[in-house]
Amino acid sequence: MYRLISLSRFILTLTAVLLANSWRVFVILIDIIDGDDEIAPSTDDKLIYYNYRTGELDPIERIDGLYDHQ
Repeated sequence: MYRLISLSRFILTLTAVLLANSWRVFVILIDIIDGDDEIAPSTDDKLIYYNYRTGELDPIERIDGLYDHQ
């Protein structure tokens, strides 16, 4: 009885390890195929601020604090 429990735990552990390693290899292969291109951050340094007083967009940050900082 003890050998059966021990054998079943061994098979379960072996299966879990094999599945985890297979998943890692699968993810690495997909990453290689995909090209590992990350989304590049925007090179546009212009921030647009919304003026709550006038309801307009403004590319210049004003000191009066009426703008939503993005």
